[in-house]
Amino acid sequence: MTKASFGKRFLAVIVDAILVGVVTGIVLRIGGANLGRVLTGAIGLAYYVYFEGGKGATLGKKALGLRVISTAGVSPIGYGSAAVRYIGRIVSGIPLLLGFLWMLWDKDKQTWHDKIAGTYVVEA
Repeated sequence: MTKASFGKRFLAVIVDAILVGVVTGIVLRIGGANLGRVLTGAIGLAYYVYFEGGKGATLGKKALGLRVISTAGVSPIGYGSAAVRYIGRIVSGIPLLLGFLWMLWDKDKQTWHDKIAGTYVVEA
């Protein structure tokens, strides 16, 4: 099991952000600003929980040849763990993205949200 590099994970995040951003933009256009604000968080949550929890990888991770596994080696990780991981992403981003950068010096290449959810991102 080869753990994913920071560069590949970063590129996957960019792909996912573009995809979620496009869908969110469409919802904002159709539903207006008030509905869009409410749905923006739900769209991100649904995207990450569906793909990481049920498929093992978001579209960005899949494009870069990555997948999310549990620390026990199980993939997909399940919807509950994926939801915890998504909430953990928020925690990872709060202190100047320190939780995302953490993988650069972590022996297991885990971000904070990986540690919170008990996951690794590995080469597929």
